[in-house]
Amino acid sequence: AARPGAADQAQGRVWHGRVAEHARDHALAVAKFREALELDPGSYDARLYLALALGPDAPAESVHHLEQLRAADPGDRR
Repeated sequence: AARPGAADQAQGRVWHGRVAEHARDHALAVAKFREALELDPGSYDARLYLALALGPDAPAESVHHLEQLRAADPGDRR
């Protein structure tokens, strides 16, 4: 379970990761998405953006995260 305030902190890390992606700093983006997921393991955004960022370099880990998203909500078609 996430600790109090962790969801807000995790969302901040996701935003930081998105900015890093746009700045083409792939390593920083992946690091921020991982931090976000550690803070809030249930964060859809953190897990999705991590999976997308990992796709080219670590496809097996990317698929693992995508499968976890599907398992958490099979009806979600995002």
